[in-house]
Amino acid sequence: SMYKHLIEKINSNQTFMFSLLIFSFFLHLQLRTPLNGILLYILLSLFSALLLVNVKNIKQSFQKNSSLNYLLLLNFWAFLSIFWSETSALSLYRFYYQILMLLSVAYILHSLNYKKREKVLLVFFYVLLVIDLFVIAFIPSLGQMGNGISGLHYHKNQLGGILAIISVFFYFSSQSTIKKKSFSLILIAVCFLIGAKTAFFTAFICILMPLILKYLMSYFKFNSLLYVVKCLSILLLFIVFILVPLYIENILDFFVYDLPPEILTGRGAIWSLALSSLDSFYVGEGFSSFWQVDESVSVVAANAIDNETMWFLKIEQAHNGYIDMLLSLGAVGVFLLMLLIYKSLINSLIAFRYGNLLPLSIWLLTILFNFTETSFMYYFSPTWFVFLLYTVPAYEKLDKDNSDV
Repeated sequence: SMYKHLIEKINSNQTFMFSLLIFSFFLHLQLRTPLNGILLYILLSLFSALLLVNVKNIKQSFQKNSSLNYLLLLNFWAFLSIFWSETSALSLYRFYYQILMLLSVAYILHSLNYKKREKVLLVFFYVLLVIDLFVIAFIPSLGQMGNGISGLHYHKNQLGGILAIISVFFYFSSQSTIKKKSFSLILIAVCFLIGAKTAFFTAFICILMPLILKYLMSYFKFNSLLYVVKCLSILLLFIVFILVPLYIENILDFFVYDLPPEILTGRGAIWSLALSSLDSFYVGEGFSSFWQVDESVSVVAANAIDNETMWFLKIEQAHNGYIDMLLSLGAVGVFLLMLLIYKSLINSLIAFRYGNLLPLSIWLLTILFNFTETSFMYYFSPTWFVFLLYTVPAYEKLDKDNSDV
């Protein structure tokens, strides 16, 4: 009875629910200690119970937002891949995070109006920023790697990603002012100063491109633009997935043998080594099973190393979301991801039509970010979570108080 009363009390405060989710994911990313592990499982168990008592709301959210079915299909394929994963326990563990994320996005879309969602998310990105700065300043050993790489050098991509999202939120939020827009540009400059090149360029482009498109919209009809985007997207998907089976060996040979190792500050070497270890091009190695987590090393990654490439075991992602999806879920998974990206683009353009530039900006940020970092289905990525929350839902014109229609 006491537990049921506690659930009902917390469930009545959606702001707390939303905050709890983001905070628990980020804790797991930054503070990997036994105490944090216990706290994380308590939070996730509580959150799982809260989702279970809101099954009806989640179901209604799926009915209103058909794009969630694309995400559900991608997760279903991820679940199937566990059966051929060489580290099935690790795949299942990480898949649990994706299911929680899927259900929580559905619940939040049903429970919080747009204005409240935006406000709470911005507040908690401040919290993530404070935690990240605290770790960099006082606990740099949590990010210790070889050759003295730690502290800001190790965390700059994570910090840059948070700064990029905050800058986009400041610039395009429904409550944006001249001061907030100016501050967003300062945050982008900070990304440049700390050496977070991916965050700097993506944030800059993701603010500039929607503004350019908004200007061009005065010369073109929106329906014509949307039609062109749909046709081009479908055509590109068709061409890519016809050519890839025919030229798969040539494509992989280029990335494995001909790609310069030093490209994008050493990412070429990571991509080549990872792709050379890929045995199952079409179905992948199993959901999120390729890379290590904490002290656990995947079988595939361990077989890929020798004495000269021991550094490979220190890595937890390919620093490219598209390659990571190929490693994890194969060409089938990449195709399902492309369908989700296509549908989320259409949703973002519809939001753009009604004057809401934030979803399109987040869509651009996520797509560009994943060329040099990984957030697609990355089990504790704030960028992936925000992408699902703002580009997957079906948007219509917002009413006067910015509530969802």
